[in-house]
Amino acid sequence: MIVLGIETSCDECSASLVEDGKNVLSNRISTQIEFH
Repeated sequence: MIVLGIETSCDECSASLVEDGKNVLSNRISTQIEFH
């Protein structure tokens, strides 16, 4: 099974695709830190 995980905070958002609870297929992070 492939699971999409999403995490957000005040200055970052991330999303990951994980297969069978152990294989990370994709991981992306969007941040505003360089603008602060």
